[in-house]
Amino acid sequence: MFRVIRKIFFSLCAAAITLAALWAAGLILYGTMIARAAPQQPEEVTDALIVATGGQNRIVEGVRLLDDQKAKLLFISGVNKGVKVETLTGPQPPCCITLGYKAQNTKENAQESLEWVKSNNVNSLRLITSDYHMPRAYLEFKHHFGNDITILKHPVREKRHRIFSRAFLELVFEEYHKYLATWISQRTGT
Repeated sequence: MFRVIRKIFFSLCAAAITLAALWAAGLILYGTMIARAAPQQPEEVTDALIVATGGQNRIVEGVRLLDDQKAKLLFISGVNKGVKVETLTGPQPPCCITLGYKAQNTKENAQESLEWVKSNNVNSLRLITSDYHMPRAYLEFKHHFGNDITILKHPVREKRHRIFSRAFLELVFEEYHKYLATWISQRTGT
């Protein structure tokens, strides 16, 4: 009996150590991926630009890309009710900007954006969000959009997040777990 209990105990310990090692390796890989994040095919022109609100410089970058004619349409998802285009872009906003007011989180950003994409016959888009948020945002958008629409990643680095500073590492730690929760949720259908 003691041998069986000892065998089960060591098997559980081995499984726990393996899971901890996989978790730690994933966290390091995730942090490295964010530290190296760069816009995907930056010269490519897409049908639309989509900004998922929430961090600094995302909207500024979306408007800059619109001005640079990287797309003809810009959708900003997750805007607070009552905010107008002029509030975000200045008194003379560029044309072709649409604000979405429904989304309260990343999953809802993808859902709200999909509605807008379908109503505007968009086949390719550039997703603009913070570098630390991009893996989870891209996971949500791909899950909702499928493979019919080309999504190029355009991560934006926030000036206040110096790579490998304590604030950056805390943010990576938190976002990594949100990413894992989203990934698991999508795989299990919960």
